[in-house]
Amino acid sequence: MSTWYAVEDGYEIGGVYTLIPRRVSVGIPEELLSTFGKMSKETAGRSLSGKDKEWCLLTMDEKSAARYLGWDDYSWDAGETTYAASSKFVDLTTKRRSEAVILGYNEYSWDKEL
Repeated sequence: MSTWYAVEDGYEIGGVYTLIPRRVSVGIPEELLSTFGKMSKETAGRSLSGKDKEWCLLTMDEKSAARYLGWDDYSWDAGETTYAASSKFVDLTTKRRSEAVILGYNEYSWDKEL
């Protein structure tokens, strides 16, 4: 049995991040959902953004972006706030905004976590 999940992809052009909603069908048995760590029924079947992963699941690019923004493995998994993460998205340098986008943030999601 397949279940439909809404996912969002996006792209950035000139500092503006645009979301592209789409739907994907996945067939994951309910009893297996708990084996996906932080994944839930809402996130199963889509790839998680870096911001939604534990440190050990981040890609090398995502770890590099997180380090640039002030996190390390401990502070990331503990949910600590860094200096950069305590600033509004528009107040970040261009480089920090780019690193935040690598982690799956946009202006709304970044500021929502303040």
